[in-house]
Amino acid sequence: MTRLPAWRDQDAVADWAWAELEEAWSEAERQHAMRRWDQVPGVPVSEVCRQIEQQAAARATRGDFGPLADLLRPDHPMNASSVGTRLRDRLSPATWSLIADRLTGTFKAKAGRPPMTSEERRASSPVHDAAEDVAAIEAILKRAYPKQSSGQVRGCALLSVGRRYGIEVETLAKYVGRPAGDRRRL
Repeated sequence: MTRLPAWRDQDAVADWAWAELEEAWSEAERQHAMRRWDQVPGVPVSEVCRQIEQQAAARATRGDFGPLADLLRPDHPMNASSVGTRLRDRLSPATWSLIADRLTGTFKAKAGRPPMTSEERRASSPVHDAAEDVAAIEAILKRAYPKQSSGQVRGCALLSVGRRYGIEVETLAKYVGRPAGDRRRL
């Protein structure tokens, strides 16, 4: 740990907090990499198949049937496996109904632009990722500067993260201040 900068030097405090956060990330990655392989939990094939099916079905309900059609092809990697059940044999009844509706012509895609996924929203606006970093920087600053008020710590964290991501402090403060269930938050 480097020497703690004076609180009044906000630029130095922000740089120090980011260095601490990056060090914590590096340590977490190192600890994960050093785990024995038999201690790392695996994801069961059934869960992988379920996620693949859900993603393909979600795209199909928005009118893009390509991924769902790929799941039915015999040359799909999850269907070509000689071990276990093929992916197309694991599809849920709701997915088969969606396929049948498409084949019979009764499926109608919703009009308008489909809603963005959380990944698309994160890519289009950096405020979502920045808000997560505000909480992390704030926790680091609270531990390092216990005599500062929570408002001062929050302000410094917002300023630091806003600079790093190129976001106005007011915009970031509004986003962070919204309740967790707000439709604009991820």
